[in-house]
Amino acid sequence: MSNFRSIFLENHIDKIIGKNVLELSAGDGMVSVNIAELNPQRYVISDNDTEMLSFNPLIKNNEVLLLDILNMPDLSEYQFDTIITCGYLYHTAHPLWAIEQILKNKPNWFYIETFLFEEKNYCRMLDEHLGMRGMHTKYHGAIPKNLHLPKHIIIEATESLGYRLIDEIRNDNKPDDFYKDYNQNFSLSFWKTSTGLWFEKND
Repeated sequence: MSNFRSIFLENHIDKIIGKNVLELSAGDGMVSVNIAELNPQRYVISDNDTEMLSFNPLIKNNEVLLLDILNMPDLSEYQFDTIITCGYLYHTAHPLWAIEQILKNKPNWFYIETFLFEEKNYCRMLDEHLGMRGMHTKYHGAIPKNLHLPKHIIIEATESLGYRLIDEIRNDNKPDDFYKDYNQNFSLSFWKTSTGLWFEKND
């Protein structure tokens, strides 16, 4: 695996290998490179920021869609097995609507990673101003916000849409040297407080 964010794949490679996979908010490919190494049958990369996508090393050899998560089209023709989104939820003032928009495409598995304050068990939505670039991705229409979303609300909202939680991935269970390959302008403490939630569609 290419970087520490592959942690979410460690126990779930069966959700990627030979599957139809959509990565939402793929950006510059920090997660994409790990997904591609597991040889999905069909791998679609998406973002709403063409500038960020231009840095993604996977765009030359994979399908690319420009998608607004808050206004997701019907993607049923793709028959996605797995939808993955990392580093998105805390950028939007409408996180539960985003989850609903994603899951209307009815993947078998859904993975969402977000930045959680584990000691208080909530996700703080990042403050962004209209038209400004966020921490690493530009979301047109981002608005100032001061929203604390409890993790159990994220889980309950997803389960209400016909999915069940099957795993919780905490990045802080790795030694510091696990993170050394990642060398950009994000603090180690920030990423070590991110948590991922794997869901499976109820039969």
